[in-house]
Amino acid sequence: MLAYGTLAAPEVANERIRRLLSDGMAGPFPAPPDAVTPGWAAQTVDAYLDSMLLSDLVPGGVERFMRSWLGLHDANVAQTVVASSGALFTRSDGTFSQLIAPTERVGLLEDPALNRYHTSISNRGTFLFSSLFCASIVPPINSGDVTGPIMGTPTLTRRQVLASVTSGPSCAVCHGLVDSVGASLEVIDPTTGARRSVDENGLSIDASGTLSTVGSSNFGQTYTFTSIDDLAPELASSCEVARCFVTSYVNDGTATLGLPALPDNELEFVITRFSESNFSLRELARAFVQTPTFLE
Repeated sequence: MLAYGTLAAPEVANERIRRLLSDGMAGPFPAPPDAVTPGWAAQTVDAYLDSMLLSDLVPGGVERFMRSWLGLHDANVAQTVVASSGALFTRSDGTFSQLIAPTERVGLLEDPALNRYHTSISNRGTFLFSSLFCASIVPPINSGDVTGPIMGTPTLTRRQVLASVTSGPSCAVCHGLVDSVGASLEVIDPTTGARRSVDENGLSIDASGTLSTVGSSNFGQTYTFTSIDDLAPELASSCEVARCFVTSYVNDGTATLGLPALPDNELEFVITRFSESNFSLRELARAFVQTPTFLE
């Protein structure tokens, strides 16, 4: 159970929820309550997201979070990606699984605009590690003899070229982590964003690999895949990926509002609510606004 101290004034708490969800987007927002309670906070989230759903709009706060979470710094790219998936945050049945590995459409990680933004194998792998596992990969100061983008040749795919130039001991540790998972997206053309089975030289694409996070966290596991097609469902049901996603969301929210980071017990509360709701995106927001850090 969460323990609450003195709760914020109604106007203050209401403004926090408005900024979290709308990020300054114009439009009506529910009025402040007579008294602040966790139940009122959750109901306010529902009321605003219901209004966005009816208006067929993606909340500004969702777009802000998505830009941060996906490492997008170009507004046009962010808008393209958000338009294809951000509406899930407004639906009462919208889940993280539907965001990452839907059955009826292309998943977020396969988004053409996103993969034209993150183009190289290593860049894609670093993005996936950062966004899905909350792992920081620091690029080397000295890249040795590697200059410019890694390109394929008439006889070698760019994955094979990349492996040959990063096989040295100073490169192998990090590239061994990021390049395998980044290569899962080689089935998506980095120039057009279209699906492909062969590269620009007609060579067959190998997008298979194994990624192990065992030992890096209490929830580490091993992912074996042939491409992003079977990796995405593994990621969508992963406890460690879900924890990272929740952490990213609440960190973005507290930073936006100038609040301190959630203490461990409050973060676990949000993670548990998210997990028990089948990774509901709306429940993630509802749980976050009910924490003492948010309401006090």
